[in-house]
Amino acid sequence: MKSQKAHKFVLAILTFSRVIGLGASAKAILWITSVQKGGFWGVQNRKSICAGVTYVRVDEQPSGLGGAGGDLDHVLAGFEAVLPAATFAESTGTFVNNEGRAQRFFQVFVPEGDIRESWRWLGDLVPAAGRGADNPWPGLDDLLEALAAAMPAFRDVPTISPPAGWRGVGQRIPRQPHRYSGRTAMTADADVHEPKPPPDPDSPLAFSMEGYQGEPPAPLIPRYWAPGWNSSAALNKFQIEVGGPLHGGDPGRRLVVPRPSEWAPYFTDVPPAFVPRKGEWLVVPAWHIFGSEELSVLAPGIAELTPKPYVAVGQQAAAELGVKEGDEVTLTLGGLVERLPVRVRPALAAGLAALPVGLPGMPVVALPAWGRLKRLDRGDDPRATG
Repeated sequence: MKSQKAHKFVLAILTFSRVIGLGASAKAILWITSVQKGGFWGVQNRKSICAGVTYVRVDEQPSGLGGAGGDLDHVLAGFEAVLPAATFAESTGTFVNNEGRAQRFFQVFVPEGDIRESWRWLGDLVPAAGRGADNPWPGLDDLLEALAAAMPAFRDVPTISPPAGWRGVGQRIPRQPHRYSGRTAMTADADVHEPKPPPDPDSPLAFSMEGYQGEPPAPLIPRYWAPGWNSSAALNKFQIEVGGPLHGGDPGRRLVVPRPSEWAPYFTDVPPAFVPRKGEWLVVPAWHIFGSEELSVLAPGIAELTPKPYVAVGQQAAAELGVKEGDEVTLTLGGLVERLPVRVRPALAAGLAALPVGLPGMPVVALPAWGRLKRLDRGDDPRATG
């Protein structure tokens, strides 16, 4: 799974390289979004790549990468440099949803240390790679204009939100509500004086409770509040009518618009109905809000709510196997044999079993897939399947 993830990062770099022209030279770079506080996975031996940019030579890193484990060592073996990239909460950018609508998202907080947005790393690497004299994107607006020029499919992306220079009566829009308190207490361990709010060069928003208090453009609304209204009901004050679009139109713009005159044959290729197999179960993936997402599961609070590995079956399957909640079974999927406790889920139809996805300790398998289940009695060898 780690190697597949590294491959995704390479593809992301190559996608951007169409804009900046890095080409195949970008294959030697990997950025990691799960960066431990204090450095690149605890590694301090860095080399300068250009002004203001540092990186870590993979062949100079100690074994284990500060406790990250051998799996990461194996992944990094194919890269020459490791750069810490910001997560979505630490950056500003654009999402495209399943409707094909592009919408802007904004940075929640400024990361510490060397972490920065991946596109900023690439911008600094352009002159270092000899592809230009300067960073081609001083800000996000410059990046979006370059993206729109290089890829016509994204030509409307720069217009889905006001630019970073937008101001309301000469003021930025505060991210924090006017009742925000405790700002000094949050940093009292370092200084009893409130620090200066960090700058935000990529949006009209401010990391502060001071600023423009009027109704901002729809894509820039940080919260819904109106005098005399509860927070949820205050949404009505921002809409043309109750349940209607926001003033100025709903945020975002559709990049993929269907043609009214054409009909898409979505459902002409209908697969055959599911037919259970005797002695086998179709194992389908089961997703958990707490545990299936690879980054959030690293947080202690989320980890506490993450279930242990298990296999789920329906009531009919439990009766056939002679098991109840908590009993152990062996699950055989191809060459994989796992010993797992049972969870009985009445919602699972006959012939189906469910295996959680992404939980720590769970094997990585391609699902759905046909497998076999066998009750594991005390003293049984889990590798012996009937």
